[in-house]
Amino acid sequence: MASQHDQLAADADVVIHDHFGDDATVVYTPKSGDPVTLTKPILTAQRTEEQPDQQGGILRRRVRELTLKTSEVAAPELSATVTIDSVAWAVSRIIAAGENFCTLELVIRDPIERSRRGYRR
Repeated sequence: MASQHDQLAADADVVIHDHFGDDATVVYTPKSGDPVTLTKPILTAQRTEEQPDQQGGILRRRVRELTLKTSEVAAPELSATVTIDSVAWAVSRIIAAGENFCTLELVIRDPIERSRRGYRR
């Protein structure tokens, strides 16, 4: 028999994902293994980040976060790919891993823009 804590956690899981979950088609694909279609995952909006590259320029990349149920993906991998409405994102970081939820940072593998100082003179 499940404890009261386990039952409350399970109930909260359903309520949180039903209220905040996204209806997008989201598929988690580990490096080796079968793809998993996620049910009502929580997605943040895309944002653009700038990072310096090795040539002294700036690399812009698209980033977003995904919170999924650990009942669907028990041990997320950094080498995994997440497809959101047919757009492939790479798992770049595991932000938080709890008993019921896991939050991942996703990035688009290809840079949006690369620039260098004095590029447009």
